[in-house]
Formats: sequence, structure tokens, C-alpha cells
Amino acid sequence: MAQHAQLPVESLVSNPLLKCFLEEPENQRLYCVGAREELERRFAEHYFEMRFLGFIRKHIHYEAQHLLRKTRAKQQQEPLWLNQTVGDEEGTGLEALDLIEDPAESVEEKVIARTDALEDITPHEGLHQALQSLSPKQQLILQLLFVECLTEQEAAEILEISQQAVNKCKRKALGQIKRLLETR
Repeated sequence: MAQHAQLPVESLVSNPLLKCFLEEPENQRLYCVGAREELERRFAEHYFEMRFLGFIRKHIHYEAQHLLRKTRAKQQQEPLWLNQTVGDEEGTGLEALDLIEDPAESVEEKVIARTDALEDITPHEGLHQALQSLSPKQQLILQLLFVECLTEQEAAEILEISQQAVNKCKRKALGQIKRLLETR
């Protein structure tokens, strides 16, 4: 029978798996004293552990890639929903559309949009008093037309009256305001 050729120690240590195995002090001791059976048992455990870790590493890698592909495919299939609530889960957050700033909206429109009442628009005391002297219907029509920026037709639909009635009431209210401001 032919004798098995023994590999030089340098070639064994160049193998990354063996190098990692022999870096442990107990394994080095077993190698030096020639405890072959115990060394082989430990190496089998080490080899199994390395293969198992490699399998787990590859599995995690492929699952991450699969999840990424799946997420990208879903994002391409689903359009952007601008009325989707952003923020808390209770639905009290803002809609995505509310977070997009309109570049065409002027500062005046932003201020008007934030006002709750017609009299909050101007600091002019005489105008406040003139607005207070109007009937509730006239105030409502001016609110719809000038604060909420509705057309006469839209205001008429809300109030369930004709567009001509809205126009007549508006002209009468503006005339009344003009007269009151001129007398002051």
C-alpha cells in the first residue's frame, strides 16, 4: 500500500476554512499533540457550522432580493393615492394632497383660505362695521364669493337660489358698504 502523502503545513493554513479552525487555541493544541480523532470531530462540527452559516447567509440574501423585487413591482402597479391619509393610523392626519404646495397659489389666497370669517380679512375698522351692518344673507353671499372664491353660479347652487339673485344681493351689499365707507 502506498503511503498517503502529507501536505505541508503552509498549504493547510492557506485554506480559509482550516485557517479559521486553527485560530482557536484548543484546536491548535490538539493539532500539536496529534489528537487526530478529537481534531476531526471538532473540524466536522466547525465545517457543519460554516456551511450552515453560509446557507443562512445566502437564504437571507435571496429573501431580501425577493422582497425588494416584490416591493418594487407593487409600487409600479399601484398609483400614487393623493387622498391617502398621511400620519397617524386613526385617519386624523392630513391627506397627501394637502402636503403638496401649489406654486400658482398666491400669498393672498393662502391668507384668505386660512380665514374663517369675512370680517377677519381686513384690519380696517370702518369695513368691519359696514360688514356687520349687512344682513346675514348678504354676509353669507360675500363670504362665499370673496372669501371662499366661489363663482356666483356655485354660490347660487349652495344657497339654492338663482345666479341672478346672488348677483343682485352682492351688488346691493357692495353698494351699502360703499355708502357706509363714504360717510365716514
